[in-house]
Amino acid sequence: GSIVRDYISSQDGINAILKSIDCIENFKNKYVAINIGSGQTVTALKLAQLIINSVESKSQITPLNQDGPQGNFILDISEANKLLGFKSSVMEDEITKYALKKKKGYEK
Repeated sequence: GSIVRDYISSQDGINAILKSIDCIENFKNKYVAINIGSGQTVTALKLAQLIINSVESKSQITPLNQDGPQGNFILDISEANKLLGFKSSVMEDEITKYALKKKKGYEK
């Protein structure tokens, strides 16, 4: 749970793609690699804690002793911001909103 990842909401990902389509004329037939992510880091443990806290669950987190992908993964999204005007949402806010929305759906 201590390895950090760069997560992005699906809505932000879609917005980034749409912005790139809108800006395609600016690239004048040049190929440009642009990282799309949140530019923010979240551990799996923090992600799980946010969800549990958001839905007021009494669940306990039990980390597994498994070999998994190693190393941190954080994207530099400065080119997306500069070339596309893309800015990601605050990831923790997005996680909380999504968890609450899903909780309301299950309470019906």
